[in-house]
Amino acid sequence: MNVLAAVFVGPYWGFLAALITGILRMMTGRTALAVIGAVIGAFLSGFLYRKSGHKLYMAVIGEIFGTGILSAFAAYPVMKYIYGMDLQTPWVYVPAFVPSSAMGAFLAVLVIALLKRSGMFARMMEKLNRK
Repeated sequence: MNVLAAVFVGPYWGFLAALITGILRMMTGRTALAVIGAVIGAFLSGFLYRKSGHKLYMAVIGEIFGTGILSAFAAYPVMKYIYGMDLQTPWVYVPAFVPSSAMGAFLAVLVIALLKRSGMFARMMEKLNRK
């Protein structure tokens, strides 16, 4: 969803969508990882997509690096010191966050490719007043 948000609504609205989704997930009993794990990747994905001149691969890189690495490191102190988990290294979440964010990013690429093939992508971007 972060890559789709990056392409369709940009970094700020993508960040907000990830934040609201994470908060809703926390309300169902999830930990703060529900928020931390998404917002950095959502913003970075949209930011890199916009700054690169709308190159999709940059949105993918932003999502994987932002969620997979940066969010994993941001989650470490929260889970260790606020939740009191016995975590030995800041790398603890990277093996779970990177494949998850990569799979989501590549699924978004597939959806965008299908939308482009059908001609819907251009119409959607036109409705959003984007290139």
